[in-house]
Amino acid sequence: MIFNPAPDYAEMLAREEQENLPEAPTDAPDSPDARIAAFILREHPAAHKEEEPEPQADEESEKSPIPRPEHSDDSLLSESLARIFIKQGRYERAHEIISGLRLKFPKKSAYFADQLRFLQKLIINQRRKEASQSHGDSKN
Repeated sequence: MIFNPAPDYAEMLAREEQENLPEAPTDAPDSPDARIAAFILREHPAAHKEEEPEPQADEESEKSPIPRPEHSDDSLLSESLARIFIKQGRYERAHEIISGLRLKFPKKSAYFADQLRFLQKLIINQRRKEASQSHGDSKN
């Protein structure tokens, strides 16, 4: 099988649109087709074929780096990591992460509190299951 990468879709659409522009109206200027063609040619940016000037780099923008946000929001990453831990059954680690998020983002405290209550129930159930398995193993 030959690898044939798809061309840039936006570029392909622009080229196709450029090729499909109507011809300049040659028949009666008051005919509906002539009006539509004239409108499309007048309003369509590709029909003007004006070259845009190259953007000039400001000396100021080259000297000063882009400022970093003062508050980096890693809550999404941490919350995703907590979800991964939950899927792995590592509820205590997920509980630690979400507890930290609750302290870091007090506006979402109610949301995180619900998650923490649910995780506490999962942790309790997990401990009970482990305890019952260890008691069951010692009887055999």
